[in-house]
Amino acid sequence: MKTRGIVWVVYGDKAAMEARLSRESARNMSDLPHVVITQDFGAVDSKIASRFAKTTMLRDVPFTQVLYLDADTRVNGDIQHGFDMLDDGWDVVMTASNSQDTDLMWHLKDEEAEATLKELAYLPLALQCGVMFVNRNQRTEQFWATWHDEWMRYCDEDQGAFLRALKRVPLKLWVLGRPWNGGAVIEHRFGMVRS
Repeated sequence: MKTRGIVWVVYGDKAAMEARLSRESARNMSDLPHVVITQDFGAVDSKIASRFAKTTMLRDVPFTQVLYLDADTRVNGDIQHGFDMLDDGWDVVMTASNSQDTDLMWHLKDEEAEATLKELAYLPLALQCGVMFVNRNQRTEQFWATWHDEWMRYCDEDQGAFLRALKRVPLKLWVLGRPWNGGAVIEHRFGMVRS
């Protein structure tokens, strides 16, 4: 039996405030159960803790179908269609990043950006990991473990690690349009949780 739920990873005061507003917006649009992941990592800074938790989240949620939302998102429309795509057999449903071509991986440290492009051996479509619908299955479980391994190489941003993991563990990935991450359905207030 499928169980669906929404998950946030929350570290730091700004993220907690934003996540509270995100959760309120989600409750206005859906009666799905919610989980907030916020483990104590001691002295680790909020950014590192949140990336660690995000790349391991499947082991911490009880749902078979997950909508992951960054803390700085607002749900303004019907999210059912993302879950419908999971029902159609897609592993992950997400949007492309606004940063492509010459802006690709601008936020990664040079060493990681160069290594990622070298390992991929092609110019990838950058994906935005702040809103993701996920089907829990053998592929996504393996992918999340690989994503975490790739993230641990640099312990910084998560998008380069996501692309490297995708090369190692291909997924059935559906790419949604801008309304789903930064638009009318799910607004993304990029950067609101950063110091």
